[in-house]
Amino acid sequence: MPLLIDTYNVLHTVGVLPPDLAGIDLRGLIDLLHNSRYGRDKITLACDGAPQPGDDQPKLPPESPFAIRYSGKGRSADDLISQIVHASSAPRKLTVVSSDHQVLRTARKRRCPTLSAQEFLGQLVNDALAGHQQQAPPAKPIAGQLSEKQIERWISVFKLDPQMLDIPRGAAIADARRDSVAPGPPESSEPPELSIAKSDSTPIQPLSSDGLPTDLISEAEELWKQHNPVPARPKAPESG
Repeated sequence: MPLLIDTYNVLHTVGVLPPDLAGIDLRGLIDLLHNSRYGRDKITLACDGAPQPGDDQPKLPPESPFAIRYSGKGRSADDLISQIVHASSAPRKLTVVSSDHQVLRTARKRRCPTLSAQEFLGQLVNDALAGHQQQAPPAKPIAGQLSEKQIERWISVFKLDPQMLDIPRGAAIADARRDSVAPGPPESSEPPELSIAKSDSTPIQPLSSDGLPTDLISEAEELWKQHNPVPARPKAPESG
């Protein structure tokens, strides 16, 4: 929806922008608009008078949806806004942003939606904060750490003690993996770079889809079978 902004009225509104954004100029307002919900809307920034020589005026590319319009010598931004509102062929789709009473009266006569400068700046601040608070991607499972479904399956299959649920997740798995690896040689006094080179050649145990060493799984299954023998099937009576 097109916006018509009473630029200096918005820029001189205090008490809304956070300290790091307070006192922004026209360029700062345009930056906020670019990163807001209005970034792709057609926006007209109505300004008083004419740009002063030496002012650092924002240069908008031809394809930009923003337009900076000055009222000219001897006219106010209120006059320019009134002219634009009356010339609009669809005033009910033109939102006027201002807290100036005269501007609001002009807009409401033509049934234009309105936003106060405070409401508008509040939206820009919320959009700016939302843009910086990007959601972190979901954490990848750590090798050797079971997911919730895997934990439930192991508890069910091996009939584990419920107290094991109090163990910090991954701690028991890490201990099991460490215990399953044969103790290595005593620490060497060789330089660190030689030790690293040797450690790189140590074969890595294959892991199952659960992220555990396959030999550890086999050993656990064997222990479970020993403590949970399958009862023998009764023999069928011999026929006479």
